[in-house]
Amino acid sequence: MENQTLMDNSFGEDMRITDRMKSMIAEIAKWAKLLSIIGFIGIGLMVLIGIFAGSMMAFMGDAMGAGAGIGGGFITIIYLLMAALYFFPVLYLYQFASGAKKALASGSESGIEVAFESLRKHYRFLGIMMIVILSLYALFIVIAIAGAGMGLGSGMF
Repeated sequence: MENQTLMDNSFGEDMRITDRMKSMIAEIAKWAKLLSIIGFIGIGLMVLIGIFAGSMMAFMGDAMGAGAGIGGGFITIIYLLMAALYFFPVLYLYQFASGAKKALASGSESGIEVAFESLRKHYRFLGIMMIVILSLYALFIVIAIAGAGMGLGSGMF
């Protein structure tokens, strides 16, 4: 019979974590750690691209005229903002992976709780980010339809 750990939950029932569940959590933690490390590398590349692309645009702006260099600073800011935005979900994923691994090794109930709290934050952040992005898409579609309607009404087509 599998070794089981008894856990209380808020529903007044007992929840058992089997050895199979522990092995699945360990595997999830390995994949989460891989994805978070790749995420940190991607964030680093975003920062580098932002700095160097912005510098290159500014340099090209000097050669092409003063107005063209403004785009370089804008690109740098956009890339740095994207890197900052992606940092938090990647950090939460890394915290889950390392926390779950430590908790499974030590058998710490509070450690696994902290690890799952990080996973909850990760998915909450992604969910909010998705709601914001979908809202922006909807807004842009409404603006595009309104703009097309104005264009048709003025006899441009």
